[in-house]
Amino acid sequence: MTMRTRTPLICECGNTGCHIHSENDQPYSKSWDSYRLEGFSGGGQDRDDLATMTCEKCGQTGKVKYA
Repeated sequence: MTMRTRTPLICECGNTGCHIHSENDQPYSKSWDSYRLEGFSGGGQDRDDLATMTCEKCGQTGKVKYA
């Protein structure tokens, strides 16, 4: 089964989105994980990499924080 963790994000301009982390939590199977952003682009694999996320609404980088 896949476990998904959604972390809400907000830009200084008011645009909202989230960081979605998916991982395999089934025992005895191959481990994997992935992520994607909604409302923002960029960022690294780490959800704490807010400084490199770019807002899709205003285009600013590094103005994203946790909602």
